[in-house]
Amino acid sequence: MKIELSHDILARKIYDRSSTEDKLILKIENLIRQDYQRFVDRKILMGTQDYEYVAPFLSSLNLLDEEKAFIKKSKRALNRRQRSRRVVIIYIMATLALSGAWAFNQASIAKEARTKAENSEAKALRSAKEAKTSAIRAEGQTAYALLQQKKATESERDAKQQTKIAKQQTKIAERQTRIAEQQTKQALEARSESESLKVLAEKNAKEARTNAKEARTNADEAKTNETLALINQAKALASAKKANELKDLSDARVKANNAIRLILGGKLLEGANLAIEANEQNKKAGGPSENSDCYQALDFAYQAFIQEGIEKQGDKKIAALYQTQDAAIRCIATASDAKRTEITAYATEDPNLFVVKGKEVQKFRLFDRPRSITFSHGGNLLLLGTLNGKILAFENNGKKFERRKIDIPTGSEAIHYVNAFSPSEGIYYIAYTDKSTLYLGSIQNNIKRTVNLTFIPKQQIRLSNIQATAFSDDGKYALIANDKEFQVHEINYNSKNQTIESTNLVKTGSLKGLNVTAAAVGESEEGLLFAFGFKNGAVHIANISSLDCLISSKGCQYNIPSEHKSTITRLIFRDDGKQLITTSLDRTGKIWNIENIDDERIPLISHRKWIWDVAYSQDQKIIYTVSEDRSVRVWLSSADTLETRVRSYIFRNRRSNNFKNKEFRNPKNNSKN
Repeated sequence: MKIELSHDILARKIYDRSSTEDKLILKIENLIRQDYQRFVDRKILMGTQDYEYVAPFLSSLNLLDEEKAFIKKSKRALNRRQRSRRVVIIYIMATLALSGAWAFNQASIAKEARTKAENSEAKALRSAKEAKTSAIRAEGQTAYALLQQKKATESERDAKQQTKIAKQQTKIAERQTRIAEQQTKQALEARSESESLKVLAEKNAKEARTNAKEARTNADEAKTNETLALINQAKALASAKKANELKDLSDARVKANNAIRLILGGKLLEGANLAIEANEQNKKAGGPSENSDCYQALDFAYQAFIQEGIEKQGDKKIAALYQTQDAAIRCIATASDAKRTEITAYATEDPNLFVVKGKEVQKFRLFDRPRSITFSHGGNLLLLGTLNGKILAFENNGKKFERRKIDIPTGSEAIHYVNAFSPSEGIYYIAYTDKSTLYLGSIQNNIKRTVNLTFIPKQQIRLSNIQATAFSDDGKYALIANDKEFQVHEINYNSKNQTIESTNLVKTGSLKGLNVTAAAVGESEEGLLFAFGFKNGAVHIANISSLDCLISSKGCQYNIPSEHKSTITRLIFRDDGKQLITTSLDRTGKIWNIENIDDERIPLISHRKWIWDVAYSQDQKIIYTVSEDRSVRVWLSSADTLETRVRSYIFRNRRSNNFKNKEFRNPKNNSKN
């Protein structure tokens, strides 16, 4: 950020201490004054991009009356230009509609004639087929009659044989009846004798039960005494074990902080080994799965090894994701193709788009500044929403991405959210929002189409001044909000026609004037999770059965403290819903453990300016953040993954003394200006 200020030393100090938001307001005021001066000199009004950029901040600016009048005049000119453009578009669309109707009528007449001819031909074929079928049926009936006559003769012979067998079975039955009568008589005699023995057995059993009851009573008393002794012993052992675990956990945190000091002091290998030892001790002591101190120590070591590798390679060989760009990086997205190759795309304010696929990097020059970016499932389609309300498309041809022309009805308002998903092969479902509408539709990827993509809008959900939008991963649920209310919609897809059939409003609620700035929808074992981020840095999370918690954190299962000091810019859930990442204008990000949200949160603190966007890699092990400081930061999502990477670096450098006395720059300040 460059702002013309006096070279006076005192003024510089005062400027440096000003808040981030004050700098932004000052930058906007300077931009307006420059445009106003240009108007005075050359009678050129403010352009669309500049007006869109300054419009959200007009109420906070300190402007002169003539500057305010200049802005109003620019707005009226832009509105007149937009109305003229709409009139031309409506005329062209009407002409195309009339031409299409005439062509459709001619095609219908031809189709009707062709259908009559086909029906006549089909009728003749059916008549011939029916005659042939009748002849075959007659022959079959003759053969069937002969077969029935043969079966009747065989049945008569079988009946005579069965009669003979029945007579023999009758004689056998009479003999068995006589034997049964004799056995019944013997059974009655045995029953009388068994009743006498039963009385005696019951008497003996009663005495045995009495003796057994007394024995059980004595055994229960002995067992109770033994159990009490074991419980007391277990309590004593548990108390001793807990005390040892707490001591070990405290020692692990101390070791982690000592490891950070060693790394900052240039003793990288020694500090890295101590960080690994601290993480292992934390796990043995039953500490948090993501201990923030241990994570920080391992991350310092990991970032130091990365930095060392970058310094050895030189600027020209630095991997694309570690290069500092010439402008702020606004948005980032990841995907993987059919061969599971990781694809990462990010866009800068220059404006440029970078697509990193393996070791290959593609760069596209854009015509408008980016605001949102997304991949379809499988990484085949890349969409980018811009400040001037355009959507740009790039398609993967198997080897590289190519720019595609896409026909999407958009206006002049910025596309702050865009999403694409492909639940079935050969179709892309698209969702995007401008300031007042969520558009839903599809792009049918049939083999007859040219390189152009045609968007077919099917549903529109209107909500004034949309500030946050999010979709579930399968595209079934959408969450939208402004400063007055939020809405959750269920989307129904017609798989047969490959279109969006309808939307149902599942839940709505008043936000009571809260300033929502970000939203997310995630999957968990308990169902869907919904999250909102606010301008004051707070984050609220709720499951689908308790959506009222999105308004306030009271009564919620999940409650995130307001630890960010400024506006939340982005929220994203891990695929399994066990982790949430938040980013903010306070230059930090945080990793939250959803299952134990009050215990540990991991700060991501390397950026020097506002963080705009965040994305997980496709295996969920790596986190990417992009910032106004023109850099991409690469993080690992868990301490265990960090430990594995750090062990690998230590093994590769185990015989090296290069790190012994080498100065190491704090990751908070190691970005290029």
